[in-house]
Amino acid sequence: MYENHLNEISEVVKKIINKRGFFNDVEAFTNILILIKNAILNLESRNTNLADCYIQFLKVGIAINNLSNFDYSSFKNYCIKKYNERYILILN
Repeated sequence: MYENHLNEISEVVKKIINKRGFFNDVEAFTNILILIKNAILNLESRNTNLADCYIQFLKVGIAINNLSNFDYSSFKNYCIKKYNERYILILN
């Protein structure tokens, strides 16, 4: 499929996809999104309690904290900032 549309893809996109770290970046981002998705699904469940929500909240925070400072510093800092904004709103 990729080869069929190779001529239609811009050179910038080709460079990004061909970089070795591109798929690592996608994997790191996906891991965070999966945890957020699971947290939302947990919140929507009828048999969930506040402890379950808190555990999911902690899992998201741990995953963000475990991101590499070297490879994902700007993404990690953005996530931490947004996480802290949400956490402070929940506490108030």
